[in-house]
Amino acid sequence: MENKTLSLLFLIGGILFSLIFLIIGIVLIRDAIKKAKNCTLRVTAKVKDLKKVESIDNYADSYTSVYYSYYPTFEYTVGGQTITQTSQNGMAKPKYTIGQEVELCCNPENYKEYYILGDTMQKTIGIILCLVGVICLGICSIFFQFVI
Repeated sequence: MENKTLSLLFLIGGILFSLIFLIIGIVLIRDAIKKAKNCTLRVTAKVKDLKKVESIDNYADSYTSVYYSYYPTFEYTVGGQTITQTSQNGMAKPKYTIGQEVELCCNPENYKEYYILGDTMQKTIGIILCLVGVICLGICSIFFQFVI
């Protein structure tokens, strides 16, 4: 293949890579903002359980890496209902202890939709992904000047 063709393929790949990061970041930020808007009912939840999930990575050189994620299970009462929910956000180190009380904000129209008050992890990850996407697009735009 010609050098210019390879450069153009590299440029297209970089733009696609950037757009994927931007789209995922925007979706995460939008979801966090939507939850903050919809989940206005403040409740106190108790951590009922910490689910420990093991993940194993096997590498080609027979090296195996084992790591754990901890998912807290919250129990809270709202509207006369007791709700038990396991968080979808796992943590490498347990942030909560069993029996600990945690402030949640839940959706008054759907008590199972909630977010942990003060937890900005989703929005932070979204911002980081957007920044990576913007930086990669910037690099692609500089690279574009040399390809054309």
